[in-house]
Amino acid sequence: MPNSELDTLLQKVESLAQTSAWGRLIYSPYRYFFAQFIHKVYFKWTRKGILTSAKTFFKHPLSMLLPAGTDIYLTGGKTHDSEIRLAKFLIKTFSNSSSRHFVDVGAHIGYFSALVSILLGEKGQVIAIEAARGTAALLEKNLKNLVNVVTIHAAATERDGESIVFYEFPALYSEYNSTHIEQFQKEVWFQKFKPQKVTVNGMTVDSFVEKFDLKNPVVKIDAEGAEAQVVAGLRKTMAGQSPIIIIEYLRDNNEGHKKAFDMLIEAGYKPYMIDNQGLLKSIVDVQLYFTAHDIDSDNFAFLKADVQVTD
Repeated sequence: MPNSELDTLLQKVESLAQTSAWGRLIYSPYRYFFAQFIHKVYFKWTRKGILTSAKTFFKHPLSMLLPAGTDIYLTGGKTHDSEIRLAKFLIKTFSNSSSRHFVDVGAHIGYFSALVSILLGEKGQVIAIEAARGTAALLEKNLKNLVNVVTIHAAATERDGESIVFYEFPALYSEYNSTHIEQFQKEVWFQKFKPQKVTVNGMTVDSFVEKFDLKNPVVKIDAEGAEAQVVAGLRKTMAGQSPIIIIEYLRDNNEGHKKAFDMLIEAGYKPYMIDNQGLLKSIVDVQLYFTAHDIDSDNFAFLKADVQVTD
């Protein structure tokens, strides 16, 4: 699919993200009413999700367990502003550079993995890693027909072979599945929806890079508080190559994010924000950035200090 067409289709997602509930109702009345019923009625009474599917803006279908993934179900894409800008960045990066490998840590149901897979075609490889059991099963289902993707059920961490304690929430809150649930304990919903404690195998990103012979990969990390452990498991790759590392960062309850940022800066990396065109712009202080833009979370890209960033 040509980049110009992808950009146009993503603009439609962006437009729907910015419109009112009335606008989304008009765009897709059946899906809107169905999603509202699942969210407001079915999940409230059963605490279970409903398996359904939707076609993304880049034409790849994804299965999801509503009410999780409602934004994709209604618009064909993830609708948070940071996620739209990240999609723009990935489209530009994998269409216009030599980057041919993508590691998606915390891939969830595979939205970004599928997008990059289609951008790369047969010339690249995607490694999609997900720790939650049910979500990993959906991830495998969603990506199984993409020949350049490997899905892995594991927790990316600091040392290979660790047994990691992991917590899984019901469908509506499945994006918060994490090894660090203390960050959510003050949330109102946490008191109603206690997570299930499980054990999952831990592996380093370094081991995946070596096993699949990845060169200068783009590594997206969305680990809900375990970012520092993931970065610690990237030390060998960071020392020997020049990966681009993308990390979600929360304004509050961000001890794991902050530690990961400090580790990257100590390793000689510089932070960048992703602008509305999907381009990287250097930042100096992440907290000042949040204050200036009045936002609660964002995705930041880290590149080695000696790597030149071009528009």
